[in-house]
Amino acid sequence: MFESLVKRLLQGEFICEITDEASFQYLQNPENLFQVEDYLQRLNYRLASTQNKLSFYAAYIEIDNAARQDIRKVFQQFRLELHPVVEWLDMMMACLKQDTVLSPGDTLAFSSLLQVIENNQALADRLQAFAKFKDFTSNEDSIKGRLEKLLSTLQKWGYLPGQPHINFNLKTSLFL
Repeated sequence: MFESLVKRLLQGEFICEITDEASFQYLQNPENLFQVEDYLQRLNYRLASTQNKLSFYAAYIEIDNAARQDIRKVFQQFRLELHPVVEWLDMMMACLKQDTVLSPGDTLAFSSLLQVIENNQALADRLQAFAKFKDFTSNEDSIKGRLEKLLSTLQKWGYLPGQPHINFNLKTSLFL
């Protein structure tokens, strides 16, 4: 558990109860937490957590030039992902007819989303508009195909677990 957990942290992953319950529980043990922190410190990292303590991640202790370059790359990738993810969250709020953002552990049913979008032209148009984002371009003309592409891309990026054809729980720490 230790080795795979540390590797994931060093790759920039967030560890929360939804993404990896076993690793999250592992870090709840003070002895395990100390071992991970100790190891990360030798590599100029520290174990950090979100403000609400629901997710762990590795952060630099000191930011030198190499760290700055790594951080720039992360922010560039985040900037590319931010707009479509915000668009998707807003669209999901409209699909679900709710005023609150999705949270980790929320369950979305592919068939329910598909039905709502098929019965609402404005939502179908919004779904089609995702094609303007590079990773969301699809050769599919059907709403089902576009929705599958949207959800599979979000799954590939780590925002959703599992396959987009079934019910799934949100797993990202972005929403914490």
